[in-house]
Amino acid sequence: MTPTTNTIHWLWKDFDDLGPQSLYQILKLRAEVFIVEQNCPYLDLDGKDQIASHLLGYRKDKLVAYARTFVENDFQWLGRILTCVEARGQGLGVSLMETAILRHDTEFPMAMHAQSHLSKFYERFGFKRTGEVFLEDGIPHVLMVRPQKNRG
Repeated sequence: MTPTTNTIHWLWKDFDDLGPQSLYQILKLRAEVFIVEQNCPYLDLDGKDQIASHLLGYRKDKLVAYARTFVENDFQWLGRILTCVEARGQGLGVSLMETAILRHDTEFPMAMHAQSHLSKFYERFGFKRTGEVFLEDGIPHVLMVRPQKNRG
């Protein structure tokens, strides 16, 4: 059973299970948000998609939220976290984070390179800032880590 929140249908897919339509929707939405909206030309295709689990949030047939996770260097990395512009302000980001954390909560500590202006938002989910602000693709970021939860 896949959770549905605020009429959002959540799906987890591995790269090989995405199919061309889903992959196109993901890459289009990431380009709209990270490249066009944030006016940040960067190479989004970083070789991590193939090893990631992809969380897709659909409202009807439209992809409105997305994140990916992958394991690297003993961390469960969470990234490419986004909601489409017309779906913001409706609590979708909270649902996206809760769904992403629920899936991988006990395997590894989670880490992310968060845009620094969003660090307070991510702190709500147990992430803590570690280190100084750094530029990633010209945007201030900070490393944030969420400790591993004990199995039980």
